[in-house]
Amino acid sequence: MEVVEKIALISINETLVIQLLSFLIFLFIINRLMFRPLKGIMAEREKVISDTEDDIRANLAQMSAMRKELARQEAQARSEAATIQVEMARQSDEQAKHIFDQARDEIAQLRQKSAVELEAEYAKALQSIEEEARAVSAFMVEQVLQRRSGLS
Repeated sequence: MEVVEKIALISINETLVIQLLSFLIFLFIINRLMFRPLKGIMAEREKVISDTEDDIRANLAQMSAMRKELARQEAQARSEAATIQVEMARQSDEQAKHIFDQARDEIAQLRQKSAVELEAEYAKALQSIEEEARAVSAFMVEQVLQRRSGLS
């Protein structure tokens, strides 16, 4: 028996070549069965994530535009409300003025009617007083004349 001493750590022989070929075949198979589909799935995921981020950005931009539009509509509604409020105040002022004018006219008519009635009552009272004064004066004249006739 002969003991062979070898100092080299790696010896190049046919087993090393076979092992190297088996490793390369293993890498080829694992690349075909595992890494390529995994890379495809990862690429699809990245695309989905990218599309989702784009959708989020688009939705945020749309939401911002909607907020601006809502603020514009709110400002317009407030402006219209203020205009309507001013118009209603103007109409109510006109209506109040019209009512006051009607009340003044009615008061003037009532005063005129009252003045006419008062004038009529005054005329009746004067006539009545005049008639009573005539009656009293006639009575007094009769009394005075009777006393004079009785004295003479």
